[in-house]
Amino acid sequence: ITQKILSVVYNSMKPLIIVFIISALYLSYQLIRSRRPKHWLIVSSSLSLAVIVSFQFLGGVFLIPTESMYPTIKPGDLVIAQRVGGLFDHRAIRRGDVLVFNAPSVPGVYYVKRVLGIPGDTVTYNEEKIFSINGKQNGNQIKKDGFTTQYQADTDTAGQSYIFQTDNRIGYVKTGKKWIIPEGYYFMAGDNRDHSLDSRYWDNPPGTPRNLRGLIPHDSLVGRVNFRIVNLGFLARGDSGDRSIKQRQQPHQR
Repeated sequence: ITQKILSVVYNSMKPLIIVFIISALYLSYQLIRSRRPKHWLIVSSSLSLAVIVSFQFLGGVFLIPTESMYPTIKPGDLVIAQRVGGLFDHRAIRRGDVLVFNAPSVPGVYYVKRVLGIPGDTVTYNEEKIFSINGKQNGNQIKKDGFTTQYQADTDTAGQSYIFQTDNRIGYVKTGKKWIIPEGYYFMAGDNRDHSLDSRYWDNPPGTPRNLRGLIPHDSLVGRVNFRIVNLGFLARGDSGDRSIKQRQQPHQR
């Protein structure tokens, strides 16, 4: 699964909730029996509750194991994601935001990608591997060598820009060519365009209307990536999603 996120906090939520419930029940039992609660019981209950509250209202820390957001986020980067709609997040989702979200059809799996299309946008993708949003090309070429072509794109977020790239050794992969983004949905793409499973390719749950395939609903958004802490490259791993893309690649015609 491309860009599956190993979360220091999020992937431990279910066990933590179980720990909290058991600790809380045992703590209640101790109090009912007029016994002095054990120190470890108070500590485990408090820590579990603190992490659960942080998950719901603040955000989490994520380890990125793959290269689908390179060069913005490198394999092994440890990043902080602020909870979308949490206590300190009061602005709308904008093009250019890097978001953590639930995978379209795999419960419990998280991805990190960049928002290319917001509600009301029309996103197109051509055989030159170029995205356009509302008729305007996404990014201008700034560098090209035998391996990659890099582009710089502006965002709607505080006038910042970002760099993304395509792989010159890889030909165009047949995919959708046009998406009209409805209210409550977003189009996502990786900055390492030829090494990213994203809205171009995703299969949504069975029964999803054709016009919504590949799009991410607002309810699936988890966090907005704001900070990179450190790189733990030794924890990076290969990308099985990238291999699945390569199986569909056509020979480069240029």
